[in-house]
Amino acid sequence: MDLYRPANPRSRGAGHYRRPGTSASYCGRTVEATPIEHRYITGVCQQCAKAEQRDRVAAEQVAADRSIDGPTLAERAGVRYARVGKGRRVHYSNNDDTLCGREVTEYDGLDEQAPELCAPCVRAAEERAYALALAARSPLAAAAVQFAETVEQADTEAHLDHAEEQAAAAFADTTRTVEAVEHAEQVEARVATVEDAEALYATQLITEADANAGTWRGEWIGEHTDDGLFELPADQGALFTSTAEPLVVRMSQDPDTLTRIKAKATADREAYRAETDDRIATEHHAYGAPVPAAVQARIDARTTAPAPARRVIEGVIVSHNGTTPGTAPKHSTDEDARAAVAALAPLRLAEVTDHTDVTANPGDPDHTPSAWGFLVDPRGHGRVAVYWIEAGRYVRPSGQPFAVELEIGADKLRKAGWTIEPHTHRCVMAHRPA
Repeated sequence: MDLYRPANPRSRGAGHYRRPGTSASYCGRTVEATPIEHRYITGVCQQCAKAEQRDRVAAEQVAADRSIDGPTLAERAGVRYARVGKGRRVHYSNNDDTLCGREVTEYDGLDEQAPELCAPCVRAAEERAYALALAARSPLAAAAVQFAETVEQADTEAHLDHAEEQAAAAFADTTRTVEAVEHAEQVEARVATVEDAEALYATQLITEADANAGTWRGEWIGEHTDDGLFELPADQGALFTSTAEPLVVRMSQDPDTLTRIKAKATADREAYRAETDDRIATEHHAYGAPVPAAVQARIDARTTAPAPARRVIEGVIVSHNGTTPGTAPKHSTDEDARAAVAALAPLRLAEVTDHTDVTANPGDPDHTPSAWGFLVDPRGHGRVAVYWIEAGRYVRPSGQPFAVELEIGADKLRKAGWTIEPHTHRCVMAHRPA
């Protein structure tokens, strides 16, 4: 906006912003008809600067709510105009509270008495409109809304490939260490540290390689005289004396001991492989990238158990670890849960067992890191609680709820005729239509 000098100025002074459509400045002075260059003024009137900025921000907010060729921001975000007390700003609301967290006094639109929009409400409405547009195009895209503006796919793939290479190298090192300890236990060698066991194992590998390759060293290994001299082949020269302390090795051929050692090594390898797969899958989910097929297949084989064959046993409660989409297996026959799952069916549903605990932290016995999607928990008498689950948890690591995803689920239920309870943050409480 151009700057103006006051009418009939006596000397150089501050410039002023003229109120549109008038000959007066925002601070009330009469100004000249033509703008002035910055070199002829010594500054800008602070009162005019603040008033001009306020009007400009209000105009930008109103412009954000209006589209000449399409629906308004309120229509795209599915919200209504609302007023809070006697304030001059108009807010957006989708329940009894505004999007900025205030209690609604009345529902009303823009007018001369309240010509401005609340800036936090405008930003929240833009996020809702974007999330709803993504959900309308693809149900799977709704789960990745929070990453859509911050993650570049190329950087993500490069980062994940590097992480998988590091995990594979760490797995190989751990496997080698386990094999070295297993070898030391088998030969009952006197080793005090893991490093000594690895050195002994490396010596064994070199010895086996040389012997198998048919080298001269493989021919004379183990052949020595009683006086501590090692005898070389005829073409290798005379004898030489070993100055090293002799290695005492006691061999054990106990089958039970060997079986125990092998079982422990196998269990350690499987536990480390499972931990690595979970870490890779969690990092892929965090960046919105698909989990590698081999990793996902191992996770599915480890976490998904087939449901046992159905048989009727009177007077006995039978439990199992099978999974069902959208609700726990024990609630799969509940009418309220089935109706809610049917309403949410176009969206992603979490696969859980009867033992899944959505409040458990990673590493807890009932934590299910593969659970991802909407989960319905019936509360009786037509009332259900709907959660959004990511990596087995119903809240973010910071404790904040998944607000955008929960609002998408509430919108699906609302369109199916369900009644949504207000003032719920970490889940959606809904009542089944009569």
